Amino acid sequence: MGYADITKLIDKIEHTRLNEIEYKKKLCYQLIENSIQKHNKNGIACAMYILARINYQQGKFKQSLEFLLRGEAYVKRGEKYTLKIDYNTLFGILYSRLGNEQQSFSYFLKGIKLAKLKREGKRLRILYRSIAHAYQIFGDYEDALEYYKKEKLSYRLRSVKEEKQVLSYDLFLLECHLGTCYLSLDELKKAEDILENIKNYLSMYTNEQRLPYYYFYCRLLFAKGFYEDAKETLDLFINTVQEMEFYVDYFDACIEMVQVLMDTNLKEEAYQYVVAIGKMSTKAMSEEYRLKYFDAKIRFGLIFHPSENMEEDFEEFLKLSERMEEVFRQAKHANLKNRKRFDDTVYYNTSMMSNLHYLKERSEHDALTKLANRYCLNEYLEKNFKKAREKGYTIGIDVLDVDYFKQYNDTFGHLFGDQCLVEIADTMREVAPDYFLARFGGDEFFIVFLNADTARVLEIANRLKEVLISKAISQAQEIPYQCLTISQGLVNAVPKMGQTVSDFIHCADMALYKGKKLTKNSIFLGEIT
Repeated sequence: MGYADITKLIDKIEHTRLNEIEYKKKLCYQLIENSIQKHNKNGIACAMYILARINYQQGKFKQSLEFLLRGEAYVKRGEKYTLKIDYNTLFGILYSRLGNEQQSFSYFLKGIKLAKLKREGKRLRILYRSIAHAYQIFGDYEDALEYYKKEKLSYRLRSVKEEKQVLSYDLFLLECHLGTCYLSLDELKKAEDILENIKNYLSMYTNEQRLPYYYFYCRLLFAKGFYEDAKETLDLFINTVQEMEFYVDYFDACIEMVQVLMDTNLKEEAYQYVVAIGKMSTKAMSEEYRLKYFDAKIRFGLIFHPSENMEEDFEEFLKLSERMEEVFRQAKHANLKNRKRFDDTVYYNTSMMSNLHYLKERSEHDALTKLANRYCLNEYLEKNFKKAREKGYTIGIDVLDVDYFKQYNDTFGHLFGDQCLVEIADTMREVAPDYFLARFGGDEFFIVFLNADTARVLEIANRLKEVLISKAISQAQEIPYQCLTISQGLVNAVPKMGQTVSDFIHCADMALYKGKKLTKNSIFLGEIT
C-alpha cells in the first residue's frame, strides 16, 4: 500500500457513518498497520487522532487521552500542520474535561498560534469555541463570552473559499451558546434578544440539530420562573439526547438540568433526567459518566427520599471516585514531571539568554566607559546611512578627543587617565542622552545625530565643551589650560549618491584636525563634498 492508498483509507475512515463505530475502529487499526509498514508518520498520527475522537465522543476521556499521547510523537514529526492543530484542540478539550486548566489552555494557545500562522480560519473558529466551552466548564463565563465573540467575529473575516460553504447552522449554534452564556451571567435581556433572532430558523434543522436551542430555551424559561412552560421542551431535549449515538457535549447539560429541576422541586422531571443519564452512562461505558450519574442519583435521593437506603449507590460512587482519583493522581504526576521539565528548560534558556546578553554587551560595548564600541558604531552608521540617503534626512557626526591626553597620562598615570575617559563618557551621556554615543578607541569619542539640523549639532558640541570645563578636571602644569579640555570636529549633511560612511567619518576627522591645528578646546565644522 503506497501513500496514495493510505490517503484513500484516511478519507474512507472520515466518511464512515457515526453509528459504525466498530467498523471505523477496525479501519483505524488497519491504517496504523499499513502506515508503520510504509513509515508514514501522518497516517499513524491520523489514526490515533480518530481513535481518540471516537473515545471522546463516547465519554471515555482517559482512553481518548491515551490515544492522543501515543499519536503526539508522530504528529510532531509529521508534516500535516492541520492535524497538529486538531491534536492541540482535542488535547485542550480533554484536559478541560479532566479539570486540568493549565494543560488545557497551554494546548489551546499552541493551536491558535499555528492556526493563525497557517490562516486556518475554520480550525481557528473551532478553537475559539472549544476555549469558550472550557471556560464554561471552569465556571468563568466572562471569558467564555469573550471567546464566543471572537468566534463570531472570525465568521466576518472568513476567506473567499469559505464563503461558498454553508455556515448558517454554525452561526445558529454559536447564537445558542452566546445566549446560554448570557444566562449564566444573569443578562436575561440579551439572552431573550438572541432567542427572538434565532427561533424562526428552527424549521431548517432536525431535532438533533435543535438540541442547543432546546437547552438554551429551557434555561431561559427556568431563569424567568416559567417552569410549567419548560416541561415540553425538557421532554424534547432529553428524548432527543437519548436517541443520539454520541452525546458527550450534552451529558453535562443533562446533569446541570437535574440540579435545576431539583432546585425548583420538580421531582418527576428530575427523576426522568436521572434515569436518562443512568442509561446514557451505561451505554457509553464511561467511568467519568457513571461517577456523575451516581452523584446526581445520590443528590436526588437525599432531597426527595432521605429515608431510603442508598448504601449501594454510595459504595459504587466511592469505588468510582477512588479510580478517578487515581487517574487524576497519575495525570497530576505527569503534569508535575512536565512542569519540572518546563522549569528546567526555562532555567536553561534564561541562563543562555543571560550569557548571550553578557557576550553581546562585551562584543558591542567598551569595557571601560560602557559606551558603544567601534564595532557597534560601524554597525549603527551602516544601518542608518542608507536609510538617511533614501529618506533625505541628515547624518551628523561629532568626533571629539582629549587635548594633551598624553601629557595627562604622563603626569597623573594611566589609572587616572582611565578615570578621565569615564568622566568624559558620563558628560556625553549627561549632555546628549538622545543621541548615539561611542568610544572609537583611545581618547577619541563619537556622537551620531540622525535628522538633526546643524544648529542643534553645534549646540550639543558647545554644551559638551562648557559642561566639561565646569567640572574643572586638573590638567598637567605645563599645559596652557588649567583644566582638561576636548576638541571636536563636526559634519552634518544629507548623504548623496556615491558618498559612504567613511567619507563622513573622514570629513569629521579632518575638521577635528584642522580645528586642533589652529587651537585646542576647539569646535570646527567640516563641509563634505
